[in-house]
Amino acid sequence: MTSTDQNHKLIPLFTVQDVKSNIYAVAPWGSLSMDTDAAGIRHFIGMLKDNFASFPWYSPADYRLFRVGFFDIDNGYLVSGHPELLLDGASLDISDWERNVFTK
Repeated sequence: MTSTDQNHKLIPLFTVQDVKSNIYAVAPWGSLSMDTDAAGIRHFIGMLKDNFASFPWYSPADYRLFRVGFFDIDNGYLVSGHPELLLDGASLDISDWERNVFTK
């Protein structure tokens, strides 16, 4: 969530964990930040749905979204903290998600 600290606007910064390989990467939509946690979660779910539909080996349960800190847009400082889990792909109900079937 966007917050303020002493009249500074703080924008959340995200990372995505690949659970199977236990590595963290920059957010998959090409930006480390969104204006709010909700926007980051929405983009993360969109990425999971797109890849689930496109790649038969892709599993949303393999990925988790974390907020790793904030960027202060007033002074350019990074405010870091302990990573906070925002959404675990394994918790999503994907029963109505569509998967493409590739044919040759």
